[in-house]
Amino acid sequence: MKSPTIQFRLTPYQLACGLQAIRNLEPSYKPTSINALVKLIFIDYCSKMAIGPKAAPHPQIVNEITSMLKPKDIKEPTIDDIIKSKKSVVTDFSPIK
Repeated sequence: MKSPTIQFRLTPYQLACGLQAIRNLEPSYKPTSINALVKLIFIDYCSKMAIGPKAAPHPQIVNEITSMLKPKDIKEPTIDDIIKSKKSVVTDFSPIK
């Protein structure tokens, strides 16, 4: 599955708090980008909050996330949609008054 692009705003203070937390454990860490820093903070948080050594998410939770990542407005046409579709043709080309 392709990684989703998630956009949100963090203040420089919030980013600094995250960087400081990482540097408490790894003093020589130098982030290559803000995105890399946020990703590391998230992964680090998830690993610390995991309960037990095999804390894989429940399949229902994985399905919930997967369904949120799918575009909701795009519907794949079925063969019935194609067969039952009507042709619409513009026949009135007069200027709008």
